[in-house]
Amino acid sequence: MNLSEKKKKFNGVKVATDLKIIEEISVYNYNYYSYEGSLILGVSNDEDETEWFLISNSKRFDLIGYSYSSNRPEIIRVEEAMHT
Repeated sequence: MNLSEKKKKFNGVKVATDLKIIEEISVYNYNYYSYEGSLILGVSNDEDETEWFLISNSKRFDLIGYSYSSNRPEIIRVEEAMHT
């Protein structure tokens, strides 16, 4: 499965209910989550936006999408990151 196909499974994922935070390794604005066997990282700014990265191995972080905390429910939008 290529990266574009992997990204698609995250489109529409609800941050509050679908993701499981890994509190042991998360810190302010850098939160790690598990989702269907994948490890992802949410990097937030203090405004509204979170960038989401798929961690393929300990050295590879691929941008998979964005979410905005002003959206309720907050969901990951992959289409904005499909061309990166």
